[in-house]
Amino acid sequence: MAVSVSLINMKGGVGKTTLAAQLAHASDARGFRTLAVDLDPQANLSQALLTPERYVKHLRDKKPTVVQLFDQYFPSSEEVASPRPVEIGKIIVKKAGYWPKTTLDLLPSRLELSHTLKNPTGKERRLARALGQVAEEYDLILIDCAPTESILTEAAYHPEGTTSVKEVKAEAKKNGWHVFETQVRYSASYPKSAREGTPIGSTSYVRYEVTSEFGRFVDEFFGEIGLKKDAR
Repeated sequence: MAVSVSLINMKGGVGKTTLAAQLAHASDARGFRTLAVDLDPQANLSQALLTPERYVKHLRDKKPTVVQLFDQYFPSSEEVASPRPVEIGKIIVKKAGYWPKTTLDLLPSRLELSHTLKNPTGKERRLARALGQVAEEYDLILIDCAPTESILTEAAYHPEGTTSVKEVKAEAKKNGWHVFETQVRYSASYPKSAREGTPIGSTSYVRYEVTSEFGRFVDEFFGEIGLKKDAR
């Protein structure tokens, strides 16, 4: 049964999707059967893993996305005249990873997801039920969630660096929350990796400090969730 990890932050632009994409690549490199789930209507994770060109082709070919999973049907098409019940296996993009022997699959998103969820009644458990049907096929399911932004989150966010980290650690200690020791700091190589569709270690002109820092975080992450397997 797969270990499921959701990446959630109430503020956009904090590197959540970048982290999801690189963890997906790292999991794939270690030989874990991985499913990346994109729950953001902006579909940045889908583009980062497929590359923007492959993602656009996916949409132009009218292939299904997580939208159909929440709607519970495939729309009619030139081949099939009437709507059909949804099957998660027909939505998942197989072998979406970078490595030659990739075991990384993707449940892609698209902008229309924002319209689908305007009426969420009865849809709350559809993702969980669908993932339950394929959970035994994976070691790790990474779920990249959309940020929930408002004037309150915008007003409350301040880039106070070290002070903010100390406050977060203090609050986490008080509540018994785990905080990773390694901080993954911003680097221009991360958005470049998304454009190139590569793991951070295979991104052009990436600095050693960036790859070694992320490598330390990856070791912490897999140690914390209890998944162990030799790299490819």
